[in-house]
Amino acid sequence: MKQYFDELSKTPRFKYMVLERGNGEFFGILDARKLRYLLDNGGAAPFRNWNDVRDAIARRSNNFQRFPGFVGANRALTTETSKRVALERLQKEGREWLPVIGQDAKLAGITDRSRLTAGLILDVAKQLEATPESTGPKK
Repeated sequence: MKQYFDELSKTPRFKYMVLERGNGEFFGILDARKLRYLLDNGGAAPFRNWNDVRDAIARRSNNFQRFPGFVGANRALTTETSKRVALERLQKEGREWLPVIGQDAKLAGITDRSRLTAGLILDVAKQLEATPESTGPKK
């Protein structure tokens, strides 16, 4: 498993370890680089090494919920969550990203603070452009 993570970590696109239930529903997600760093430097409860992670996956263990930075399905955003609410959640939880699940309980994607902020700014700009000229003093 370590070799697998080492190889995948060479690509900048590899960021997350996604865990699913047997039926394909989203269970949770970990920051893959953080997982790799912690395990390569002595581990973090409940995982001391890569074998512990492999065994937890094989047993479909709930131990992942105790790992630093784990985000379970119960803390994921949904595809129906508004940008404002999503940004509030990120702020409240002190996070830069959160998973998003669809109505089928499967992972739909990841949203991050910068994308949400940019989206809200664009929404406001569109609203301002659509608003009639201000009704200030006439010339």
